[in-house]
Order: sequence, then structure tokens, then C-alpha cells
Amino acid sequence: MNSDTEILVAEILAESGAVEKCQTCFGFMIRTDDEDAEKRAYGMAINEWKSGERGFRSMEREEVVAMIKRGLTATLHKCPSCNRND
Repeated sequence: MNSDTEILVAEILAESGAVEKCQTCFGFMIRTDDEDAEKRAYGMAINEWKSGERGFRSMEREEVVAMIKRGLTATLHKCPSCNRND
């Protein structure tokens, strides 16, 4: 994954509400475990892909979906700094 893709995936996950900064220490991004937000993230990513967004150019639809899944999987459910699960 190149840096444009990483940045785009992070933006989509945050914008959709699938991840957010820890509400206690604001140090780390954690998953919100909101299924609707995760569905929104996938939909937003597909829309960005269809519009030719730089981070998703020359990718197949399945690759875009895999990038969102990878971003979600890589985000912790608990903050490693304060061990809080929002």
C-alpha cells in the first residue's frame, strides 16, 4: 500500500466514524465497533475508487475493499496508551 492509499484509507475510516481518537487520552485511533460506520467506510471507499481518487487508481474493486478491511483490522479495539475501550 502506498502512502496515498494509506492516507486515503485513514481519512475514510475516520470520516465514516469507523475509527476515532481515544476519548480519554486522544493519543491513538481506536475502532468504534460500529457496523453501520464500517459499512459507510466501504461505501465511501468504493465511491472514491469510482471517481478515480489518486490513492485507489489502477486498483480493482476487490483491492479497495481489502484496503478498508486491512485498515480496520490494523486498528485496535482498545487504546494502548490508557487501555480504554470507548
